[in-house]
Amino acid sequence: ARTARLIGRENIASSKGAIIELVKNGYDADSKISIVYFDNRFSTVLSEITDKYVQELIYLGVTQAEILDLYERDLENENGYIIRSDIAEDKKKQFKNTISKFNSLYIIDSGEGMTQNIIREYWMTIGTDNKANDVFTKSGRVKAGAKGIGRFALDKLGGICEMTTIFNPNSHDQDVDVNGDETGFSGYKWNVNWEDFEGEFKTIDKVNAELLGIHSNSIIEEIQLQIPELDLSKINLEEDTHYGTILKISNLRDNWEDFYVDQVFSDLEVLVPPKEVGEFEIYLFSSLEPDKYGEVAGSICDDYDYKLVAKADEHQNISITVYREEYDVELIPNKFFARDAMQNEPYK
Repeated sequence: ARTARLIGRENIASSKGAIIELVKNGYDADSKISIVYFDNRFSTVLSEITDKYVQELIYLGVTQAEILDLYERDLENENGYIIRSDIAEDKKKQFKNTISKFNSLYIIDSGEGMTQNIIREYWMTIGTDNKANDVFTKSGRVKAGAKGIGRFALDKLGGICEMTTIFNPNSHDQDVDVNGDETGFSGYKWNVNWEDFEGEFKTIDKVNAELLGIHSNSIIEEIQLQIPELDLSKINLEEDTHYGTILKISNLRDNWEDFYVDQVFSDLEVLVPPKEVGEFEIYLFSSLEPDKYGEVAGSICDDYDYKLVAKADEHQNISITVYREEYDVELIPNKFFARDAMQNEPYK
């Protein structure tokens, strides 16, 4: 069973790389969008907090004594608290470790989803080669993943994963159970605790994941139910979007402060196709900084010197158009264009 940990937690170099692997899975599912949402409100010790924040911590299991050990009433704001001026750094660190376990990470796509058979035969099987044998998605994309280990990136990120998936019946074979009977479900919830893979002499057949059938008909409704604070109006999500997958990762192994979230936001641009293609958009949001992030811009933009567009016809004849933008013509003196050499074609 320890093999799963070796493949995921110890083989994937970084948590940022693990997020990229999981976004690739959404791309390979023919999703038009991918959403990375950090629910990281508790990733840092705030200097000022409100009564609402205190009540939320108490609801989550933090004692009032633990909170008042770090904070005192704000004399200028009757509904707020401020951090004690004489508080020791080790107490701050201890409180930070206490609250950081309430953070979670969501990775969402609007792709074709997964049937029970796909979850059992591919998602829950190590090193499947279906992407290596079938390199194209149903829409014609070249699949980004190839090693069959993308879901083990979940273990790199956190101890517990809850997946909600609603599958497109037009993109899959009939959904049947292990006995070959039609299930009648529209999707599934899959839960795994990666700590179950630990243990001396434990073999893979001793580890179980929970798989439950659901009758939900809209991935948008599932997103709104699970993450009500996520503003979907900021996302180019079509109203008739019914299918997709939500990955919720909790018991995070990293504390996602804003500094690290910002790095992920920058790194994700390598997965965004040129805007001329326009087939895949990535969004990142953070509950700690709700107004800071949004759509991830691709690394290729309008600020270029040269752009080449190549097209092949049905006879494999290729035409290439070169767009040149290396000069700002408005900055060139008019006298330059009056020179003799500039009067000859193809100059203008």
